[in-house]
Amino acid sequence: MIRPTALCLLALAVVAPAMLAVDASMLHLVMGDAKVITGADFDNLRNSPFGQHMLATMNLEGKEFQSFIAMTGFDPRLDLREVVVASSSVDGQKAVAIIRGTFDEGKIVALAVEHGGTVEAYGSAKLITGPSKAGHAGPVIGLMGGLMLAGQEEAVMAAVDRAQNGKPLAADVAARVQSASTSYHAWVVTTASPAELAGRFQNPNVSGAMKGDLMQAIENVSAGVRFGANVEMGGEATTRSDKDATALTDVVRFLVQMASSNAPNAGLGSLAQSLQLNAQGRVVKFMASIPESDFEKLFGTGRGPLRMRARPAVAK
Repeated sequence: MIRPTALCLLALAVVAPAMLAVDASMLHLVMGDAKVITGADFDNLRNSPFGQHMLATMNLEGKEFQSFIAMTGFDPRLDLREVVVASSSVDGQKAVAIIRGTFDEGKIVALAVEHGGTVEAYGSAKLITGPSKAGHAGPVIGLMGGLMLAGQEEAVMAAVDRAQNGKPLAADVAARVQSASTSYHAWVVTTASPAELAGRFQNPNVSGAMKGDLMQAIENVSAGVRFGANVEMGGEATTRSDKDATALTDVVRFLVQMASSNAPNAGLGSLAQSLQLNAQGRVVKFMASIPESDFEKLFGTGRGPLRMRARPAVAK
């Protein structure tokens, strides 16, 4: 059986090194009431030091992975270009992943049918549904030329519908997405308070902290990561009032000071010490950086032999 080794590469979304605005055709498929939108550009991933480091820790030259490439015609190292994931619910149940790349539809369809899946035309897409397990329908894949959609059937079909007559994102949300995607290599934009995400954390301490008054005071967040010799993380949080912004800044500074003095990892300590906070009206802006080599240590992995096949980035 071919395990979905390639799915591991989606974790590398956080290390994409190019600063290009999100592809307009992908953003057009995002639901107008999205609460969480995340994205990353893979075009220049092959030139990212940390991206190569991550790929070097994976067994991408093994028989299993090579068999996956042969059967699907899809090599994530070369063919995966950009990923956007959006959800209209904070629990992720209504999420749809929009993937831009080079896909061999013929091979993908043939593989799905061979393993008991079904294929049907829907609008401008081909929908591929895997065989049901224990009476429950699995995720659906939609192929639309250079785009692949993935999620539950309802979410994928709704995204296909938006290709023709979708309700666009609110202008302010679209502007925040454009700003984040051009400022950072991987990014997240929310239209909901972090407090709404509390239910997603199993740890009661974390969940309780997320439900606190300070988190409820945050209306939305835009943040991202930019890679280079130094890894930079930053963004901004919009609060209910100027007073809330000042309070948030004070509390975060206090927590960072504690983390910096008690950090067991030197990289984590330097990251905490580099944090810059600035309250401007209702908005709290933040930025922190860490040397790329220290960022690798935070993941507890060392450098291995690089086995990447480089390909120049392709402009959108």
